[in-house]
Amino acid sequence: MQITKYNASGNDFVIFHTFLKKSRNALAKKLCNRQTGIGADGLIVLTPHNSYDFEWEFYNSDGSDAEMCGNGSRAVAHYAATNGLCENQMKFLTVAGVVEASVEGDDAEVKLTEPKILDNIIIEEGFKWQLLDTGVPHLVTFVDDLKVYSKDIAREMRN
Repeated sequence: MQITKYNASGNDFVIFHTFLKKSRNALAKKLCNRQTGIGADGLIVLTPHNSYDFEWEFYNSDGSDAEMCGNGSRAVAHYAATNGLCENQMKFLTVAGVVEASVEGDDAEVKLTEPKILDNIIIEEGFKWQLLDTGVPHLVTFVDDLKVYSKDIAREMRN
């Protein structure tokens, strides 16, 4: 088995491809361990799919299953194109749905699944937040000036 380690926007992943679909929860925990394994935020395994370029199995570093990861999807797209598993324009299946990706050189761009609003109005620390699901939940707020937001958060952390 050949394993590759990728980094995408600060997240790191152990990636390989195989024809065999099976649970790899224990393997993920072992490989992702930063003291005794390779060390990574997650394990991603690519397997064949009849309708899409491939399908993925995604495991968090603790061995739990995960539906989706944006940074992981970019890493997988680059891995798949680099290893000749598909063309540079691809579609692959995740538990969260189909992800479209394109790879050009070292750059990989993905179109994630359509976000779903889980909670539209959350007021906290003077900001209006939305809870969105893009395959996994994300808490999002919009600000006009990031510096103002950063100062408010830094002040809260000191208190």
